[in-house]
Amino acid sequence: MLRDRIVTLVIFLAVWDQMGEAFANPISGSFQIQAQRQAQIQAQRPAQRQDRQERGVEGLLDELNTTPEQRKKMREIYNRYRNEITNRRQQWIQLQQELNALMVGNASEGEIRRKHEELEQVRQDKDKIQLEMLLKMRDILTPAQRDQFAEIMEQRRYQLQGDR
Repeated sequence: MLRDRIVTLVIFLAVWDQMGEAFANPISGSFQIQAQRQAQIQAQRPAQRQDRQERGVEGLLDELNTTPEQRKKMREIYNRYRNEITNRRQQWIQLQQELNALMVGNASEGEIRRKHEELEQVRQDKDKIQLEMLLKMRDILTPAQRDQFAEIMEQRRYQLQGDR
């Protein structure tokens, strides 16, 4: 049971992180082109991404058949953490672009490793914030809603994997 809940948390973080995002994939081509593409996406769609995420949260609340009180609490939690998560995500994107530029440039291995460590630290910080948000939201759900939530996150994870 605990293992299932941990898996659900991990799945949620993965799905949450990928919602509305196009991540650079260093394996599938030029780092520089991917960094440019990522920058264009980020510049064009910040409001659209936020709208999509909010619709995603509202859709999730609908699917879980939450009560008005649960919805209110969930929205409060989401709004409390949204800016912090968005800021970390933007930091991560910037650092990813910097790392990509270092990879195509003449940077030393040490510089590249330091940038990668910085990138991973920001990702870990973002994941911790998302986990804190999720744990607070989890406390609001009933056991039946938690089970349903795990199923929904599993479905979304498979859908995201299929979109790659």
